[in-house]
Amino acid sequence: MTKKNFLKTLTGSRMAIRQDVAERLASSDFGEPSFLPGNEVNHENNYTMRNDGIAVIHIDGVLSYRSDLMTAYFGEDTYNSIEKAFRKFLDDPGCKGIVLDVNSPGGEVDGCADLSDLIFRSRGKKPYGIVARTGGTMCSAAYWISSACEKVYTSTQGTVGSIGVLCTFENRENAATVIVSDLSPEKAPNPATPEGRDQITRELNDLALVFVDSVARNRGVSREDVLARFGRGGVFVGEKAHEAGLTDGVMDFEEMVQQMKQEEGNMSQQQNAPSAIDEEAVKQAAITEERARVSGIGKAFKGLGMDSECETFVNEGKSVAEATEFCLEKAKEKLSAMQKEASESSLTPAQREAIQKGLEAEASAQNSVHGGILQGADVARERLMNAFRNGARNFNAIRGSK
Repeated sequence: MTKKNFLKTLTGSRMAIRQDVAERLASSDFGEPSFLPGNEVNHENNYTMRNDGIAVIHIDGVLSYRSDLMTAYFGEDTYNSIEKAFRKFLDDPGCKGIVLDVNSPGGEVDGCADLSDLIFRSRGKKPYGIVARTGGTMCSAAYWISSACEKVYTSTQGTVGSIGVLCTFENRENAATVIVSDLSPEKAPNPATPEGRDQITRELNDLALVFVDSVARNRGVSREDVLARFGRGGVFVGEKAHEAGLTDGVMDFEEMVQQMKQEEGNMSQQQNAPSAIDEEAVKQAAITEERARVSGIGKAFKGLGMDSECETFVNEGKSVAEATEFCLEKAKEKLSAMQKEASESSLTPAQREAIQKGLEAEASAQNSVHGGILQGADVARERLMNAFRNGARNFNAIRGSK
């Protein structure tokens, strides 16, 4: 079986991988696999142990979840094979530092979070640190893993990012008919239908948030930072990846090694800081986040005259996004009511025009929302809320002068 045919077996799987990738070289053991006690396949990624005590674990190609006879025989990298090599050097007192040398477009979602969490928990256990670097590609699942290291570096042409999840389906003629039990109507969503696509998209969105939150934790930023600044599924090259915050610098391999040696002990000191300091930092971060949430909800409700609803959203822990969507619907309802009242009242043409301007602004805002661009939607929401506030102000002023 060729690697290309092997990849076809993954069709339909949920993948954290660049869409344009067809085939890459792998770097784990290749050839007739051996077995461990219990018939577990002895599958381990290739590595280089340097004279300076730094272990370099090579990670290449499309990544899959679990090692088996096929992945071991064809030398395909898996999260199992990477973990095996990583644990070898994590437990080796003679190893002073670990480098993940990455050239991978990503791979399966399943199993990726566990490996990322293991690497993150291992921070501070090596005097030279645990570092990831790419001289080629570090995308999607490969970046998910790499971001868990203490530092991430790229070469000048390294491609980094592609934070997101996708799922592909093949259209096959004469495919078998699938009949689903009435008790489980959502067990086999059909991507050819709007309902099926919506269900699949919701699942992918949930998986993508796990990915995003893991990267946010690993890089010490918020979910909002990752969504806004880390490419929205796109990639960065070299210095631009550093500027966006995905990496800690642009360095060649030996320069990075020297940097690791110079910073010996820094990571250990940071990881072993007194827990009281960490707890205080977490507390302050939570306070800041809560203040921002309450302020955002208050801003969304401003001018709507719905103080009790605003208080409910705050007390029930609703998000700013939920409050904004709720307020948008209420604003639309009130604007429509204004339009109806204006049409039924004896207003002058000038007065009708003043109210109509608010309604035209609403239509413009809705068109922008349907454009599907996040930044445009944010602007559109603000336009719509301003349209309501201005329209209400004009309408009430006119009505009061009658």
